This record gives sequence, C-alpha cells and structure tokens, in this order.
Amino acid sequence: MCDDQIRNKPLVACFTVDNLIEQVMSKITETSCSQQRQLKAKWEQQRQSHREWADKKRLENVEVGDRVDVRDTEYIWL
Repeated sequence: MCDDQIRNKPLVACFTVDNLIEQVMSKITETSCSQQRQLKAKWEQQRQSHREWADKKRLENVEVGDRVDVRDTEYIWL
C-alpha cells in the first residue's frame, strides 16, 4: 500500500501472507466497489511486474565449471 520500493532490500517469501492476499483478492469481483477493483488491478500489475523482473534475473544453461558470483546482491538465484 505504501508503494515503497523493496528491490534493493532482501526479499523474504512468506507463503502464509501470500495465500491470505490471494484469498482476499479472489473475492473481489466485477460487482465490487471501484476502489476494490482498482486495488485488485494494481495488485495484479505488481505481480506481473515482479514475475517479469524475476524472469529476467533467472540464470539458464548453468553448467558444471561455470563461474558465478555466490555473493549475489541482485537476487538472481530465485
């Protein structure tokens, strides 16, 4: 809600909170008030933006002997 950028801070997954938010958002329908629909649209846009960001950071074709930075500060290892 505060629109604070968190990408430069450590990311910690909390599946309990994620599931709770998912349940709340699934109850918002087309007949809900416009503020709720706007909140759901913003949430869906943020989820999509995060998926795109994570996909860009994901490493592919890593093979034995490849050199990688284990001090990852960009959260590439998702």
